[in-house]
Amino acid sequence: MRSIAVAFLLAGPAIAQTTIQQDFDAGQAALDAKDIAGARQKFEALLKRMPEGSRSRSMGVVKSRLGVALVRDGEQEAAIPLLTDAIAIFDKGTPEDLSERADALYARAQAHEELGQFVEAADDFRAVRALWKPEAGSASDIALKSALARVSIWTDPAESRRLLDELIAMPPETWGKNKITLALLHDLRGRVELNDGKPEEALEHFRKAMRLAGGGQTTRIDLNDVRVRADAAIAAYVLGNSVAHQQYVAYSGGGSLVTVGLASARSLDLPRCGAETGLAPDDVAVVEFGIHPDGRVRSAQPIYVKRADGRRPDGRGGPETLFVQAARNWFWNPKDLEKVDSFWRQALRVEVRCSNARPENDLVWDSIMEGFHTGIAGLGLPPLPPPPDDQDAAVAVHKAELERRIAQNGATSLETLPPLTALATNGKASVEDRAKWFEQAAEVLEASGRDPQLAAISRFRAISLGEYGSKSSRAALGRLVAAEEAARPNARTTQFLRLEQAGLLHEARQPQAAETLLRAIVATPQEALGRVDPIRTTALLRLSNIAAARKDLETAAAALAATGLSPEQCALVDVRPRRENSQVSSGIFPPEAHRWGSGGMTRVEYDIGTDGKPRNARTVMAAPPFVFGKATEKGAMQLRYEPVFRPGNTQGCVGESQNFRFSAR
Repeated sequence: MRSIAVAFLLAGPAIAQTTIQQDFDAGQAALDAKDIAGARQKFEALLKRMPEGSRSRSMGVVKSRLGVALVRDGEQEAAIPLLTDAIAIFDKGTPEDLSERADALYARAQAHEELGQFVEAADDFRAVRALWKPEAGSASDIALKSALARVSIWTDPAESRRLLDELIAMPPETWGKNKITLALLHDLRGRVELNDGKPEEALEHFRKAMRLAGGGQTTRIDLNDVRVRADAAIAAYVLGNSVAHQQYVAYSGGGSLVTVGLASARSLDLPRCGAETGLAPDDVAVVEFGIHPDGRVRSAQPIYVKRADGRRPDGRGGPETLFVQAARNWFWNPKDLEKVDSFWRQALRVEVRCSNARPENDLVWDSIMEGFHTGIAGLGLPPLPPPPDDQDAAVAVHKAELERRIAQNGATSLETLPPLTALATNGKASVEDRAKWFEQAAEVLEASGRDPQLAAISRFRAISLGEYGSKSSRAALGRLVAAEEAARPNARTTQFLRLEQAGLLHEARQPQAAETLLRAIVATPQEALGRVDPIRTTALLRLSNIAAARKDLETAAAALAATGLSPEQCALVDVRPRRENSQVSSGIFPPEAHRWGSGGMTRVEYDIGTDGKPRNARTVMAAPPFVFGKATEKGAMQLRYEPVFRPGNTQGCVGESQNFRFSAR
């Protein structure tokens, strides 16, 4: 964005005008100094002081600057309405208005691109070119044509190809001694061909880019080298050249420190397959993204997309958009990021597909949480003030509110529950802090003398965070179950906790102890736990599986019959089979990857037959792209699970998910 002098013309006392001008200048200075947080704060405060509904030029300038700050801070959704308002205000046709309009359009184009809205981004970049009318061959001309070409890969490859060819054909003296810009233009040109189904032409451009950037096998690299070599790796893979593919991966660094960052992620959710998203299981994309030190994803962009039906990307909500938007919601605990070199956090790449994974214990957990929220709401506590959309900012706001309520009412007052619950359920906070807040909430509930089951659920949620299933978590849950059994043996919450403990014991290969707990659940009187309650049904299904595993088919059939479900209906309240082995053969490690010293991380999904054998394995996430996916699928087929009892049905569990890590060391 080009900086221009701005003078505010607002009605009111001279001192008010001066203060507003000073505040604006301070915000602009912060923006110019890349102090994005400071700029946001200044412009947000300034916007609140301006007349609501105003269409003055001053209002347009403030909205535009705030929009720019939000774009740079990764808040594209919030930026676009502000920038759109500013664009509408700058409609006078004066040089000043045209300049401001172009700047706002450029920022909005960047926001649309970051959100994977490539049609809208292309329209805005074209509008900026029409307003700026840059001189051919100037820095502005090269920047705008490159930006338009970049987004047009997904909307109009012919236009992208034309723009890049124009730039590449410019006289050599345009680039001087530094050929990096020309290298990046060849790299973009290669991406056009790669996504247009022409990998051979793409690889030629990538090789030119590598030569211009200093070579494809140097060990001293910057981000430009990393990106160009990683692009060449994809083209080599598509061409079926496994040797070149692994070589480019190795020299891009994609098989080393990059995967450490993915392994430490707190959330890597993928979009669902199906009609809701329009994604097919075999649609694949490679997405590149950076991780900000605060744990949020920044600058996600698609690199390569292939649809199962053969259609080209069109920039209208396909894989090139949906996977970028999914990546924007991934996050890390900032403490975990300290283990990842800051260089590699700037450009991680991952191969992604849509997910068919089935959530675990939906009906049971949903019913427990419904009761918990109903119980909390019944306490009639004062609500929290509206939180900010940004979850990171919400942590600070709710901490301040918690401190205020403690100071006003005491540390064990019920009024502290709303901020404690909001903090404990905020996924951006650390696991340790969230567990602490859940424990505090449990202590508050116990001190109140109200429904004790609410305290038990809050304490369970503290236990379930972190390494749930570890020896320490099993011990903590055992103590909680024992306390609830002694105080409220027939309570529904007690049965839920027994069910959870039985699951952990079964995973720990203690089926007899698990069976004792499950039988206690089934023996609960129906007036306390309904005959078709999902907790009872799940307990019966697990008893059926345990009995079948020891070849007691009569008991297994009786437990299954007691659920009242047909074998086909068991998927409605299904239970995941217990894994019987967790090791796979080291022979699945791809030889070329091992030779080049590449490591990686993958996530594979598969179904489990009633015989306990996986089937239909498919890679849904892999880094580096296209290196370990097939090996992971082969490894997943070596896993074995305890058979489940489903007479007349061959499917035992749908949508199981498992992460794998490969290390060449």
